[in-house]
Amino acid sequence: MALRTNEALSVAPTEVDLSGQALNDCPAGLPSSIVRLNLARNNISQVNALPPKLRSLNIDENKLAYIGRIGALAPSLEQVEARRNRLINVEGLSRCFRLRELHLPHNYLSDESLSPLLGLEELRVLDLSHNHIKENGLASLLSSLPLLEALYCNSNDLVSLVVDSSSSRLQLLHLDDNKLTEVRFLRPQPSL
Repeated sequence: MALRTNEALSVAPTEVDLSGQALNDCPAGLPSSIVRLNLARNNISQVNALPPKLRSLNIDENKLAYIGRIGALAPSLEQVEARRNRLINVEGLSRCFRLRELHLPHNYLSDESLSPLLGLEELRVLDLSHNHIKENGLASLLSSLPLLEALYCNSNDLVSLVVDSSSSRLQLLHLDDNKLTEVRFLRPQPSL
């Protein structure tokens, strides 16, 4: 376990790495000073406790099917990494209004599971690669994320995509390894 302390306080850790520890949940009672937490490569299937000031959470390679109460426990989250879980639902992220980066590749997400992301207007990077996304949910998601700069949606089930987005910030759109036969932009995307 690695702890990084804030030099000004020198006793309260701001970064904790608990990766690869065979944990079943995030340990209760972690210091509230923690802003970065790495819980990757554990056996976590639900999260019942998080430091309230947490801004970055890495929960890659666990056994999560549902995000659960993550947004309620840590509403200041700006970055979430939840690669290679068993996610079918991300409802718990709907309260993470400060979220800027969200990495959800290699899960079981479908179009229906994207609706909780619609209100995350600060989101700039979204990785939905290697899921089961089709065109329906993705098009409405794109139009609701005005600050989105990068979308990774490779290796999904996309057949066609019509992008009707008022976002002028989209700079990166990865759609490789889908079954696309059509991609249309209804509004010019000057950044692409």
